[in-house]
Amino acid sequence: MSKRPFGKCRLCLEDRLLCNSHLIPASMYKTLRAPGKSNPNPTVFGDGYSYTTSKQVSDYLLCEECEQRFRSLGEDWVMANCFRDDKTFRIREML
Repeated sequence: MSKRPFGKCRLCLEDRLLCNSHLIPASMYKTLRAPGKSNPNPTVFGDGYSYTTSKQVSDYLLCEECEQRFRSLGEDWVMANCFRDDKTFRIREML
């Protein structure tokens, strides 16, 4: 188990223990997979490259308090209402 670093939280800007924050919510990776393909994992794009990977992009960015605030005040709602398939897209229905 790796030791969590102490540093400046990118949201509250306080010096605290940082969490290994997913840059895309972990729950979104399942939604991004393409089950009918030989490699169903999401594609990562960068400057002059692209590749398919199951690795989730994360970094030590937020303290535990901000990580939970971000999750409970946005991420949970977006994941419950985002595009799922051609029939389920609650945000579109709300608009």
